[in-house]
Amino acid sequence: MKCKTKALFAALAVLVVVGIEPAIASPIAVISGPYQILPGQTITLNGAGSYDTTPGAVLSYAWDLDANGIFNDAVSATATFTAGNTALYGQSFPVFLRVTDNFGATATTGSTVTVVKELPAAVPEPFSTALFAIGALAFSAARRTKRRN
Repeated sequence: MKCKTKALFAALAVLVVVGIEPAIASPIAVISGPYQILPGQTITLNGAGSYDTTPGAVLSYAWDLDANGIFNDAVSATATFTAGNTALYGQSFPVFLRVTDNFGATATTGSTVTVVKELPAAVPEPFSTALFAIGALAFSAARRTKRRN
């Protein structure tokens, strides 16, 4: 019985020492966009939607804003992009984001910044439209009619 117990403890010790390493997944790089910009305008590109499912992972960001393949133009979740005053309408600029987690896994994604003559009109949020409709309904319900005696 004593030998079987020692063998069992030895097997358990091997399992504990070897252990099971958590799976390391690659991060997911996400850029909101595509973007539209006026000549001479500066906009903020946003990669804050990037994530990693590996427990304990911390992301670092690197941007390539001039499409030269070198990710050294910005190093945070957001980056600023300026279209030159001589940018032509319809001209598109590719932009890229690379995220790297603290385990060394990387992911890269891209988007475009297109120069336009005018920016599209802002579309109201559904929430604000709903509040307007509710407010109008409340206003019309609050109106009173005069009684005739």
